[in-house]
Amino acid sequence: MKKSLISALIAATAIFSISETAHACSRLVTDTQHGTLVIRTADWYSAAPFDGHVSVFPVASQRTMRGEVSSYKNAYQQWQTKYHTVSFEEHGAFNGLSGHTVNDQGLNVAALSQSDSEPFLAQHKDNGAPAVNIADVATFIAENYATVAEVKAALDNKAFQFAWADAPNGLEHAAGLHYSIVDKDGNIMLIQLGEGGVPQYELGDADSDLRVKTNDPFQNKQREFVSQFDIKDPKVAASLPWGIGGKQRNVRLLAVSEQLNTEGLNYQQTVARQRSAMDVAGTVPFEIQDPATGEDYPTFFTVQLNLDNGDIWFRSEMTRADMSFNIEDTKGFSQAMTANIQQQVDNGATELTWKAYQ
Repeated sequence: MKKSLISALIAATAIFSISETAHACSRLVTDTQHGTLVIRTADWYSAAPFDGHVSVFPVASQRTMRGEVSSYKNAYQQWQTKYHTVSFEEHGAFNGLSGHTVNDQGLNVAALSQSDSEPFLAQHKDNGAPAVNIADVATFIAENYATVAEVKAALDNKAFQFAWADAPNGLEHAAGLHYSIVDKDGNIMLIQLGEGGVPQYELGDADSDLRVKTNDPFQNKQREFVSQFDIKDPKVAASLPWGIGGKQRNVRLLAVSEQLNTEGLNYQQTVARQRSAMDVAGTVPFEIQDPATGEDYPTFFTVQLNLDNGDIWFRSEMTRADMSFNIEDTKGFSQAMTANIQQQVDNGATELTWKAYQ
């Protein structure tokens, strides 16, 4: 039965029905006997520059926040890395914004577009905690915390706050984003900036609907949309919407992951099964247009993680070339390092060439 849904969805990709505005990126969490797996896409307009990099921040790295937080009294200007962290960044359209991170404790932080927050960014009120520029929030969290519970406690105790009202480093305007934090036990925390500029926190796990995260609308509206479909029915593929917008990808990924069964599979098969689910339901092809803008909104690269054992897979959707490594492979560095992973993978590299992070 589970195979029948995947097959139906693959066939349905030939008849996309596009509606509403599309926004960037999808993320799926899967609890398996081989560990908690996380996969996410990195999507953006094909006409815009897009350049995936990866950086490594060893324990005790001296870090300085990028960008300004002028809307806040206190800034988290400097910190020292507590946990060894790998950070995927976008150096084209987003000037190095840290969008997907993982540390050696198995904590993953993902930033995804959330345009429904945009009207409320300027309304965010300073709560007195040291503010972290949005360009660094994902890596700051991974460098300093080991579990979802620790992050929630830190926010509740005002150890830090998101500088929602200020532009990410190098950009002109504040950015509508939301954040998904996952630990190796499959605990998930969703952070969205809602009406009145008030941060909204929701906790769940890999069995809840927080296992999928795309973009707008807000989570309550996503649930209203999903309620129209019986996602537990393996034949639901025939009625799923095939637009490239956030709520269409959200319901597709929930339906596919509802049928995703990795019991009895070996490690490689399990990893492939999750990747197949994302390919079918979340990855956005080139040339499929958003009718609101006339632009396509393709996936440029995909990152997959095993939060239990530190395995990392990177695949460029420009060439379908890929590369894998383990977070332990990066622990020989005595200083922060970086690599233009997307360019290197597209050029056929099988191992990364690193340089000092600046």
